[in-house]
This record gives sequence, C-alpha cells and structure tokens, in this order.
Amino acid sequence: MRKLIMLSIVFTGLVSACTKNKTPSSSVVSFLGQDAIEVNTFTDFGYLKVVDAAGNYQYFNNNLPDTLGFAVDTINKFVTLDGQVVDTLWLTRPYLGTVDTTSEGYRTIFVPVEQYNRGKISAPFAFNYQVAKVRSDEGSLDIAGSYKKGSATIVITKVGTGTYVMNNANAASISQPNVVYVKPDNTLEMPFNKTGFGLGTGGGAAIVNTAYYNISYTLAGASPGVGDTLRYTYKREARGAVINTLIRQ
Repeated sequence: MRKLIMLSIVFTGLVSACTKNKTPSSSVVSFLGQDAIEVNTFTDFGYLKVVDAAGNYQYFNNNLPDTLGFAVDTINKFVTLDGQVVDTLWLTRPYLGTVDTTSEGYRTIFVPVEQYNRGKISAPFAFNYQVAKVRSDEGSLDIAGSYKKGSATIVITKVGTGTYVMNNANAASISQPNVVYVKPDNTLEMPFNKTGFGLGTGGGAAIVNTAYYNISYTLAGASPGVGDTLRYTYKREARGAVINTLIRQ
C-alpha cells in the first residue's frame, strides 16, 4: 500500500501547476517512516525561452520566479545556505545550484531539497526548461493566431523570423509550450520535447521524449485566415501516437 501512495504523490507533485504567491494551490507530502517532509512549489510545469542571434529574449514563458517554493520538515529540519537550522526552507534560485538555462535544448531541472535536509530525504521537486533560437529565414506563411482543438483554445504567437510559439503543443490539460518553425518552403517543423519525473538529484529521473511529425497546414482560402487547419501528430515514449487538429478562429 505504501508504494502505491508514494507513486501517486510523486506524480501529483511534478505535474501540478501552482501559483507563485505564498498560498500555493497544491502541495506534495511524502511520508517516509516516521519522518515527514512537505514541499510546496510555486513553479509551473514548463518554461520556454526563445532568443535571437544576439541573445536577446523574444519570448519567455512564465519568468522563473526568485522563490521557487518552500519545504517544511519539523523532525529533521534543514540547514540553510548560511548555516542556520530551520523548520521551513524557502527555496530561492541559489538553491538550484549550478544549472544551465541558456544553452539551446531541453532539460529537466531538479531542486535538490535533500541536499539541505538533515535527514537527507529526497523530495520531488522539478520542472522542465526549454531554450530555442530564432531562425534566420522563413516562408510567407503566417500561422500566428487563436485555434480551437475541441473546446480548448490554443494560441500561436510569432516571436521572431520564421519562429512561432504554441502555448500548449501537447494539447493536454498540462500545458507544455513549444516552438514551431515556418521554413522557407512554408513547411512546418516542431522540435522534439521532453518531460521528466523523479525524486530530486538523489533519485533517478525518467526523461520522456515527445516527437512531433506529420505537421501540415491547410488554408481555407487564398491566404491564411479563419478556418485554416493545422494538423500534427505527437508521440510520447511508451504511448500511442495522438493526432491534433487545430482550427483557426
């Protein structure tokens, strides 16, 4: 029974979107024997940064907050960066340690709570981070706009030459933004995506790759506009392929 409870806790903690104020909408609670540790997160599930050739930000989804969350352990307690022993540890950016948030690509960033916990308890706290670059060429097709997938609204924003951002590429309840490129021949390209689950730096991370393919754009008229159809397939590891059909509004 304990194993089933822990699995549910880990999944809930990593995929829940939380507020950035000091009253989080959800929390993670782990029970390990007689030790209890609670972790509250302020981070959203996915972060996306797009930069131009000069390194200037064109788009930065949900700026990474200064305070990422907090952890409570009244039994083992924590040791802060300045050596204080506390019941509650406020997890600010310095607690991330040295992480790469500038190189192009995808990564899962863990907040190493167990590094500061005196019982070395590993608490689930991670989020995904993507960095993409603006292209130097583009076709004439403009795909920016609002689309519908069933009752869900998906927004595509132009952020640079040939470079667009889809606010929810997985078209699921957990928003995962992704880049869409319009190439010179007006074909589309979406770079692969990653999600990750784990128990902090002391536990293993199961990185899940998501591939996008069969991407097509069909005009309803002579030029881009209402009624256009954007269709693509995404497939996550160990899951079946899902076809997304987006209708421009």
